[in-house]
Amino acid sequence: MSVSTFLWFDTDAEAAAELYAATVPNSRVAEVTRQGDGSAFIVTLDLDGQAVTLMNGGPGHPHSDAASLQVVVDTQDEIDRLWDALTGGGGAPGPCG
Repeated sequence: MSVSTFLWFDTDAEAAAELYAATVPNSRVAEVTRQGDGSAFIVTLDLDGQAVTLMNGGPGHPHSDAASLQVVVDTQDEIDRLWDALTGGGGAPGPCG
């Protein structure tokens, strides 16, 4: 048995997985299952040893703050680096981060 985090998006699952993999050390996009038109459907992410699955559910299933990922770091510099990476491309701060 295994347990993983599952996040839904309208269309941006692959871009989100690439951003998370580039931002969190020791992370990578492990697999992308594509639809007939070549767009990503299911994206499997290894987020520093944590399995995360991202899915493009299509219109009506946008990503929301109903689920979140917590990254524990040691320094304020690392917090600042993560914050800048996650908000720099159009991301926005939310109630918890």
